[in-house]
Amino acid sequence: MNGTTTTTFEPESNLTRAQTAMVLWRIAGQPAPTAKAPFTDLVDAWYRDAIAWAAEQKVVNGRGDGTFDPDGQLTGYEWAKMLLCALGYDTKVEQFVGNSWAINVAKYALRSDIDLFEGNKGKDYNAAATREEATLYAFNTLKATMVDYENKITANVNGAEVTISNTTAYPVTWSEGINNDGNINDDGFVQFAEEFFPDLTRTDDSTIFTHGEIETELDRRLLVREGMTPLRADVTSHVKNTSMTRLAASRVLSESRETVGECIMSFKAAMRTFVNSGEFAKTLICLGLRAAGHYDQVHGMLMRRRPVRGLKTVADYLELEFYKTVPFGVRMVTELYRALEEGTELPREYKGNFEGTVFGKGPVRW
Repeated sequence: MNGTTTTTFEPESNLTRAQTAMVLWRIAGQPAPTAKAPFTDLVDAWYRDAIAWAAEQKVVNGRGDGTFDPDGQLTGYEWAKMLLCALGYDTKVEQFVGNSWAINVAKYALRSDIDLFEGNKGKDYNAAATREEATLYAFNTLKATMVDYENKITANVNGAEVTISNTTAYPVTWSEGINNDGNINDDGFVQFAEEFFPDLTRTDDSTIFTHGEIETELDRRLLVREGMTPLRADVTSHVKNTSMTRLAASRVLSESRETVGECIMSFKAAMRTFVNSGEFAKTLICLGLRAAGHYDQVHGMLMRRRPVRGLKTVADYLELEFYKTVPFGVRMVTELYRALEEGTELPREYKGNFEGTVFGKGPVRW
């Protein structure tokens, strides 16, 4: 898909019928049509060949009155129908026409081995499709398997084209000597991208990093940005023994400020011990923290001082998302501190957001 200009894509704009024909035409390699399109309202040159070709391939239809309506909107189901046709599904055999066409399209589009709507489940597919949704469904088509039919006969009966088939669609297999199999899925069948985009290859889309590694790398960035100094070369702690920390924790945990301060300092001491200890001592410290009810506080407290290169992309994204929440967070914290200082009711957003056992006492609910 191209942008709407050289610098914009307009992802939330609705996709037009002419644009969908252009996408399918480009996917197929922009083949030349053998005849003009049979529609009376194709006034712009940029989409004529695309619509003519798509009509020849029976992946698009007109409005039934001799027009195509190139500027008209397209629903999610209409776009899915076109993509299924591009995969080889026959509109008449599969009953993608008639009063129940949308139901039959949905049965195929939502099938686990096709899954055109992956990444956008639960959407109202009867609504107009946006450009970003259309792009997602087209991308999912690249990974789907192409199909064909056996014993399919098309005949003209009294001027109407009738398709007869006594078989269901079957997956297309690779001919001997073709070596594109495995670019998308090494299963012996032809996926759409293997047929039309042999240079595309699919890689494992799972990350090699754990949730904890990603979280601690993001924490490391935020702490360094705030000027906090690690306790040792590869470790840092973001517990500060400030008056506001003691005040907030004492109100929430029903402990005195002195007790909270002592706990914070003992925790820092435990962290220093943890850093300088061997594996056996570290195990004992963790067991002690678990017994005291503090073990959950260790998560996120330890992190590398040096950045992890492979996490740069995901950390960049998370950091950006984090800072989007800052204005809301500032308001929440301001309201909380005001309530703590004035002894008034806590803000509604804070109620019920904390529940657990803290300092060996509980359950505590905030």
